[in-house]
Order: sequence, then C-alpha cells, then structure tokens
Amino acid sequence: MSNKLRIEKNKWLEINCDLLSPKLGCGLALQQVPKFHISAAMDKVLSAYKIKNAFADGAAQKILQDEKIIKQFYTNAVSSMPIEENFQSALNNITMYMLIDFHQESVWFIANVDGRLAFINYFRDVVPNIFKQFNLGFSGSLARLLPIGWQNLFDVIDSDFIRINPEVKTIEILSVLIDVRFRSSILGIGTNLLNHNTPDEITKKIQEILPKKDNV
Repeated sequence: MSNKLRIEKNKWLEINCDLLSPKLGCGLALQQVPKFHISAAMDKVLSAYKIKNAFADGAAQKILQDEKIIKQFYTNAVSSMPIEENFQSALNNITMYMLIDFHQESVWFIANVDGRLAFINYFRDVVPNIFKQFNLGFSGSLARLLPIGWQNLFDVIDSDFIRINPEVKTIEILSVLIDVRFRSSILGIGTNLLNHNTPDEITKKIQEILPKKDNV
C-alpha cells in the first residue's frame, strides 16, 4: 500500500517559507514567480482568507483572469468555504498548483509544467532544516529518496516523535534492504520503506524496534 504526494492529490500545499532557502530548490522557484496583480474581485476573495500577497506564473495568470473562475472563487468565499476546498472547486478540471503560507499571508499559483517540478520536491528542501531545529543528525542515502519518501519522512519524524523518543539523536537513510534498525541513538530507515509505504505503516515498523515507553 502506498500514499500519494499531497500536492499532486490535492493540487494545493501548505508551506513554510521560513524553512526554505531563497537560493535553491523550491525557495528559489518561489522567488522567481511574478507578482500577481489581481482584479478587485479576486482581491476580495483572497482578503476573505487574509491573504495579502499573490504570485502567479504566466500560465496561471491567464487562467485566473477567466471571469467564470473568479466568480466561482468569489461565490465559494462568500459561503465561507475553506480556501483549499475553494481552490479545488473553482479549478476542478484545470491542472494548477496552489502553495500557501498562512504565516506570510501569501499564495502562489503555478500552472507551468516545468515550474511545478520544483514544488514536488518541497519536502526534500525543508526536512533537513526541520531536523536541524530538532538537533537531529541526518545522513545516509538521501539521493535515493523519492518525493513521496521525503513527504513520509516529514510526516513521521515530527515534534511529537522527538518528544516521545528522545533517545533518537540521528536519522540515517539506509540504502540496503533493511526496513528499520536502531543502534546507539541512530535510527536507520530504509529507502524502500519510506518510498513505498504510508506514514502509519512506517511508524509501526519504527515503534517495533525502539525501546518501549510507559504511558505513551
């Protein structure tokens, strides 16, 4: 059983720009998306969601100038539909990504095929920085992780995991045919496990080898 990249399944993704470098990967791609000079109607829509900054590539700007789409966006916003659902409803049959950073009150619309590739790798760009915040070591066969593997790593090794498992000091990505192993504070997780399983399945495997906890 496998899961899907959220950005491909939902066509939108909540991001945290503070975890991205503006000089590479997803962060650099965001810097290159032009400012979107939206219409008064679209401004009302985004203001309803407390979004102050809008960016869109050329292909997305053309799509978002369609009056029917704007009308649908507005109707949904007035009915208090969450922005993620609104985006999916208004652009149901159109291939476009929406990335949203609520903290920075900003949204990006990406319709260019080449431009979308950078955002598929969002989790690859943020996970190492998150692990630094956790004071976690991070090593191993990182290049073997697929985008879904990086997303799963983001979901599994979160702040709750660190709180519950303080004995884990380093995450090592294993290229050998091993699911998980734990040695001297180093938690090894296999690329096959990360790339081809759901977060719940990965978590179950990890819990089986870590020291048992009381009252968790």
